[in-house]
Amino acid sequence: MARSSSAFAAGAAHLVLSVCVWTVVNKAVPYAYMDEPFHVNQTQLFCGGNYSHWDDKITTLPGLYVLSHGVSAFTQVVAPSPCSVELLRLNNVVLGVLLFAVTVAVLRQLHPSASGRSLALHALSLSTLPLLFFFQFLFYTDVGSLFFTLLFYLCYLKKQGVAAFLGGSMAVLFRQTNIMWVVYFALANTVDEAEAAKDRREDGSSKWYEKGIVGEVYAFFAYVWKARYSLLLRLLPPSLLAAGFVIFVKWNGGIVVGDRSNHQPVFHLAQVAYFCLFSAALLSPLLLCRIRSAMSSFAQRPAGWIVLGAILVAFFALAVQYFTIEHPFLLSDNRHYTFYLWKRFLSKKVVLSPVYAAAAVALLLVSDNKSVLWRIGFFLTTSATLVPTPLLEPRYFLPPFAVLFLHLSPSRSLSSFFVISMYAIINVACIYMFVARPFTWVDGSEARFLF
Repeated sequence: MARSSSAFAAGAAHLVLSVCVWTVVNKAVPYAYMDEPFHVNQTQLFCGGNYSHWDDKITTLPGLYVLSHGVSAFTQVVAPSPCSVELLRLNNVVLGVLLFAVTVAVLRQLHPSASGRSLALHALSLSTLPLLFFFQFLFYTDVGSLFFTLLFYLCYLKKQGVAAFLGGSMAVLFRQTNIMWVVYFALANTVDEAEAAKDRREDGSSKWYEKGIVGEVYAFFAYVWKARYSLLLRLLPPSLLAAGFVIFVKWNGGIVVGDRSNHQPVFHLAQVAYFCLFSAALLSPLLLCRIRSAMSSFAQRPAGWIVLGAILVAFFALAVQYFTIEHPFLLSDNRHYTFYLWKRFLSKKVVLSPVYAAAAVALLLVSDNKSVLWRIGFFLTTSATLVPTPLLEPRYFLPPFAVLFLHLSPSRSLSSFFVISMYAIINVACIYMFVARPFTWVDGSEARFLF
């Protein structure tokens, strides 16, 4: 009961705050802004029964529009214009609240021994993450995309195959790259189960091939073979989704639908550096609270950490010097914060490689409760979703950050308080800049700052 009451109180606070901010944003910006016109217009076509027209500027599948059209069938009873900009944005607010609920449920599965208060605060921290919180109030795909991705994960953890398949399907319909996380969740959960099985049978006399990363790989394949029949059934939903996605890509001629001119796959290795920096910065309160354990880990194997740091510095120097894509949108669109980050900071490239390396080491230290195999899988999946993307867009960092955040051991209340406080300051500043500091853009239109 205590667990539920903490989550309910945090969820209620999140709901009230979200509705208040939604009201402020709609009053200041009652029209569709930036990418919203594409999403709003397409949804309104669906609401009007026109399913044949597709705006070529849209590059994602129609999950957002189908869901919003379905919701409008119910809301039209009480709202004369259920597909107005204001109410379409409200759909995202509702999805944000549902995302909080799913996050709490996933955390309960991953950390069954954690207290209700720590789980609620951990979930609230993720729900108030500046990027995620900000785009709750605009009609974008990000909130719904993350919600359905985590819904798949929750259903998969609870062994609800049909529900997992439906949640995964919607996740992919919101954003194609979510198929990577659907597959990753299934494999990572198998890794966790293999580790648990290994721990149960360990008797202190492990052979050489049962230790370290070799032992993790051995335990993984041993578990897969032993549980092969149950795993075949368990892995059926993600396997069907993956097979369906491969067929779609073959039929479509690529992952992107619509406008492909600005979304050609590239080898943008610098995205890994940006993600590490983004994540370490947003996890900085937790990192500071865990500095003692980090120093202890370093003291146990100083030579190993120094060698790893040197390798990472060299890797990031190579990545940012030779595999950075300076997208035209990044260099010219001063309505986005990334324009200023690039101009004043990220364009320094090689000079920042020690900073990127330090951020990567920090992420390794903060995720030390996970196996090496799990972390390798996470790195590969994150790279697979980010590296082909030419544009530096922090919204694309949300899924991997959420996965990492969910698997961190829930912190003490004080640590979570620091995280939520930092996020609150950033959110207030960003919402204020968006609603209260418009400026005239080069084409004479009213412009506003956003991520």
